[in-house]
Amino acid sequence: TAGATATLELKPFFRRELSVLGSFLGSRVDLEAALALLAEGKVKPVVDTVFPMREAEQAQAMLEAGQQFGKLVLLHS
Repeated sequence: TAGATATLELKPFFRRELSVLGSFLGSRVDLEAALALLAEGKVKPVVDTVFPMREAEQAQAMLEAGQQFGKLVLLHS
């Protein structure tokens, strides 16, 4: 998101058989429309679990295992 050109070393991708996925995030108009829907309460994110910050390691493990449905939230105490 820092610009149109990115430089990266390809050898680790080949060695570890990694993939790169990307998506276009939309325009500023799209973002403003989405934020308006959120502000109006018409769209609500799906939250799976809320963790206190001290349990960030458990939240990361849950993400890595693919055990969540929706967002995981970390609360700053």
